[in-house]
Amino acid sequence: MKNCAIHKTYSRSFNISAFLALVAATCALSSVAQAQSSLVAAPWLLGASVGGVAPESLRQLSTGGYARAFVGIPLRPQAYIDVSVFAAKLPGKNSAPDEKTLGAGLDLHLESLGNRAKYVFLAGGGYSQAKRGGGSLGAPYVNIGYGIEVSLTDRFSLRPEVRGIARFSEDFIANRGVTYDAALSLGLVRSFGAAPTSAQSKGVGF
Repeated sequence: MKNCAIHKTYSRSFNISAFLALVAATCALSSVAQAQSSLVAAPWLLGASVGGVAPESLRQLSTGGYARAFVGIPLRPQAYIDVSVFAAKLPGKNSAPDEKTLGAGLDLHLESLGNRAKYVFLAGGGYSQAKRGGGSLGAPYVNIGYGIEVSLTDRFSLRPEVRGIARFSEDFIANRGVTYDAALSLGLVRSFGAAPTSAQSKGVGF
């Protein structure tokens, strides 16, 4: 009798464990399916922009040129992960050497939806490599940005954007571990894949 009771207890525990495993597997499959659905339902993005970047005055650099390119991977119709690369060249002041920077990173890209225009919010970070004079300096960075995307056609949009960039290193400014730049740019964005959803055509915001 005791063995029978033990067997029933183990059997009940096994059934509960199997049920919980089945529920977990179902939820996991549902999440994967939803993610795949988002990748199919929302368009991918490809964009490029040019503009200018203004450095802090303490760095003895003038306002220079700035360029960025990105691929937007949809998480859902109004949320993307942007994989981006950028370059900047800042002339030196008073015979100081120029600074050239290359960087790459990831941005969380959120947007509202409208008939002709939408607001875009960007936040993320990455790694940059700056060369000034004979030296080279690698530094992580974070940035936050805001823009307005205006539709030109069903697939092309124009995006003016402002972005603040903070780079972390003791070597940019003496006795301070961070320096701040401000970038203003104008870009062209091309969407690929899925057509705009009905929510997009009706101008429903998130």
